[in-house]
Amino acid sequence: MPAFGDSAADRVRRASDIAEVVGETVALKRRGRKLFGLCPFHGEKTPSFSVDPEQQLFYCFGCHKGGNVFTFVMERDHRTFPEALRYLAERAGIALDGAVPEGAGAGRRDRLYRLLSELQGYYREQLSHHREALAFLQRRGLDVDSVEEWGIGFAPAEWTAAVGFLRRRRYNEREMTEAGVAAVRPQGGVYDRIRGRITPRALTRVSPFAVPVLLEIGRETVASAADALMEESADELIAEAMRLDPAVATA
Repeated sequence: MPAFGDSAADRVRRASDIAEVVGETVALKRRGRKLFGLCPFHGEKTPSFSVDPEQQLFYCFGCHKGGNVFTFVMERDHRTFPEALRYLAERAGIALDGAVPEGAGAGRRDRLYRLLSELQGYYREQLSHHREALAFLQRRGLDVDSVEEWGIGFAPAEWTAAVGFLRRRRYNEREMTEAGVAAVRPQGGVYDRIRGRITPRALTRVSPFAVPVLLEIGRETVASAADALMEESADELIAEAMRLDPAVATA
């Protein structure tokens, strides 16, 4: 039986507009360049669930769930990745050649996307409580609307803030290190790579951490994360980060 490749998952993802898929069960209203509605994953009266049609991602500011169209279907319908893939393929009229095995590369990549999206959501929440970081952004000419539009956050200056958050979200240490947001301690365990830094969401589709990772630890980890997510090369990440912040050139 022919093996199922990532290219088929990519075709399904491109054919499945996240706003349309989410809109099947969530009433969305446009607010700026994003769409907002009541979160389908937890009870709320004020809409905190956002959909970014440009980035093809969703995120809830209340329960911190986020990801792409595959993640949404998995969470909404309690499906595995292969089941979500089959559902969206059928919806888009795309025939899948061969089997869709558990643990496919696209499923692993999707989970890393989810990890990064949820962690950046955590950083965005942290920014709202950090006056010094907010003042820094204002000095850089970024008002509240700009901060929201760019998805900017702040990584606390702690050794295990992100690691603790991700553990509560049931991610394991291997996933944290593969995503480039945690490092292994010589004595065992992991710690946050990104500490005390503004965390801009990069304009690439790979990682919201391209800029701070480059500033904090240099090229090596970005190359590793780019390889794990299999979307863009480290060189492209570096070029984008340098465009956003010239300080990267000396990282």
